[in-house]
Amino acid sequence: MRKLLYAALAAMMLISCDPNAPKIDSKDKKMLDKASKNVLSLIGKDRKEVKAAFEKAGWEDASFLAAVPKRFQKNMKYDASSTMVFAYGDIDGYMEVMMEEDEDAFEDWLDNLIKEKKIFAAVMLNFVDKKLTLGEAHLIVGNEYENIHNLYLNFSKNIYASADPDSREWEGALIEYDDHTAGKEPDTFSDKKRAKFEEAFAELDEPFVQEQTTCEHEEFDTVFYALQWSSIAGDMGGDNCCEGMLVFGIPE
Repeated sequence: MRKLLYAALAAMMLISCDPNAPKIDSKDKKMLDKASKNVLSLIGKDRKEVKAAFEKAGWEDASFLAAVPKRFQKNMKYDASSTMVFAYGDIDGYMEVMMEEDEDAFEDWLDNLIKEKKIFAAVMLNFVDKKLTLGEAHLIVGNEYENIHNLYLNFSKNIYASADPDSREWEGALIEYDDHTAGKEPDTFSDKKRAKFEEAFAELDEPFVQEQTTCEHEEFDTVFYALQWSSIAGDMGGDNCCEGMLVFGIPE
């Protein structure tokens, strides 16, 4: 019995000390891990249930925003009667710099976010008849931390595993960020090549990655999610941070 206990403890130590885990705050890491495993299950849920789930995970209801950043309106328009916005991280600091509309103030806020090794995320959720039908989330994190790109890979693995395996249709694309900006074509992968996708991702220095999945759902014929990760977030802070994007819901 004692040997079994020691073996179990040793296994737990190996899990908790994963050398490939990104070196970010453990609270942030736990939130992303839980979100990646559960987000698809929120599709079709009641507005109150979705709100409770996000708040339990540490997100703040940010639906009071008078002006939603344009990047959150790529797939849907803000409407207070059918939309909710949640934010995770330094929402007060973010709101302050957004209200100032000062690029230098935003850069200072971003530099502090990176210095403190924190993440900032925001999600816009759209409801029809009080049921969640579409969500779009963006995450910002510094790219100077060891194994930071595995933050994306861990999220990708979890949400992929949460999609119904019997009906899941997945495809992905990978390329070095510099090659992407130069207009080169990415390497593409089908569901049968998912393992090779993960291996190839690990070989990239500055990845630009996109993937999309559809699958059946307990309430709907089909749901989908799309992921994107860039080692450089363009207008969001030069070359010192990464941006991740997740869109999920019911296909139009």
